[in-house]
Amino acid sequence: MWRAARRRFSTATKFASLDALRARVGEELGWSKWIAMNAARVEGFADATNDHQWIHVDPERARREGPFGGAVAHGFLSLSLVA
Repeated sequence: MWRAARRRFSTATKFASLDALRARVGEELGWSKWIAMNAARVEGFADATNDHQWIHVDPERARREGPFGGAVAHGFLSLSLVA
């Protein structure tokens, strides 16, 4: 049942060939609902990947010592949301 509901809301665009994809360069291909990037999601990803670098999971230290003024999500976590 969950899979059927998920398919109903899919906005994925499929292409038969690389040329068909190239023909759509610059066009919006689809969208999804916003996903909250919060500490719980980042900590869950850190647990799953065993990557507990302070820049991701220690907001106070990241604020003091990091270049971004606070903690940042893992690059691969952010990238996984694009796919």
